[in-house]
Amino acid sequence: MGRLVYVEGIIGAGKSKYTKEVGSRLNYRVFREPVDKRHLDRFYADPAKYAFAYQIHILHQRIGIQNLAAAEALYSDRWDGAMVDRSLFGDAAFAELHAKEGNIEPLDMEAYQAAKHNMQLMIFPPTTLVFLDVQPRTALKRIRQRLEEAHGDRDFELGIDIEYLQKLRKAYKKLIKSARDGNYPWSHSTEVVHVEWNPATREDEEWDAVAEGLKEDWS
Repeated sequence: MGRLVYVEGIIGAGKSKYTKEVGSRLNYRVFREPVDKRHLDRFYADPAKYAFAYQIHILHQRIGIQNLAAAEALYSDRWDGAMVDRSLFGDAAFAELHAKEGNIEPLDMEAYQAAKHNMQLMIFPPTTLVFLDVQPRTALKRIRQRLEEAHGDRDFELGIDIEYLQKLRKAYKKLIKSARDGNYPWSHSTEVVHVEWNPATREDEEWDAVAEGLKEDWS
């Protein structure tokens, strides 16, 4: 049986790079975060109208990805484990933030929380939850850089500002504390790794050390 790792962090934290580099070194199957530009364009353009619909849409996508990741970690002869770039857990930070901002109605938030809770009971829990804790200004700098490199493919991120990232980081840290306090159905079986992270470009040897460091946390 291999490990099932969820990697979490605010937008621009470097999760995709982390999962790619660390996952390849551990011989893990990496599951990238789905980017549905059609839904994201509407969500960022009018969150008051589309926040709830987007959270329900991504909820269904996550459950499929996480079930497949769990199957790979448990039964695959090819992979030594699986690593997921954002999960249902991280989505909750976005949902709670938008509920607090008034973009999701209280009754809709209750429906979302009930659906998320039931789905979490249906999936194999993660072995490890890695939280890449990045300073919002660093994340914003990376977001702006990848906007320039994407040539319009990520224009939905144009409206992201420092205040939004600060609030999102606060919501994430609240969830991380709850996980460590044992407040989730899977908390008893999941190790939470909180990493003060700077998503700067690293040489191969540095990524080797990051992967080895994660393995040491498991020993």
